[in-house]
Amino acid sequence: METLLNQLNKVCPSTGQALAVHKTWSLIRTIGYDTTKGSMPKRTFMRHQKYLLEAGLSQADLQSAVVIPFRRKTIELSQSINSWAELEAAYNQTKAA
Repeated sequence: METLLNQLNKVCPSTGQALAVHKTWSLIRTIGYDTTKGSMPKRTFMRHQKYLLEAGLSQADLQSAVVIPFRRKTIELSQSINSWAELEAAYNQTKAA
């Protein structure tokens, strides 16, 4: 089975364009479809999407990227914190527990 980059080289007008489309695919897999779409000009994204579809991906492949959200750490304090040193000490206490 051929790799996506090989398929993109067949459908894109140049090797540079194929690499740019492959980078867009990597961004979609990393940060998600909507975030990638918002991070570049609309025409560029639509052209890259067209080449990805021509290379054999489906719209479902583009939408189903797995993006892992940042985990939020909550620190509950029983008293107010007045300095960064106190905050660090409180964080280290919760980390040790």
